[in-house]
Amino acid sequence: MMYKVEGHAGLMKNPRTGTIINTNDSEIIGARKRKQNRTNLKEENEKLKDEIKELKSSMNEIQSLLKQMVEKDGD
Repeated sequence: MMYKVEGHAGLMKNPRTGTIINTNDSEIIGARKRKQNRTNLKEENEKLKDEIKELKSSMNEIQSLLKQMVEKDGD
């Protein structure tokens, strides 16, 4: 049997386990959306990090090629 938490609409407490459960559907949906947004942001952040690594690698390659060209012209 669950009991309402005094002063908190939408919260129920299991007296046997002490667990408090949110029964407010709109709050649950909102929490799920926030979690999904955090997950999406983390994925996007990882993609951006990978792209930056690729750009750095490309820039290093370009710099190396330019140095080689300058050295050949100097010979």
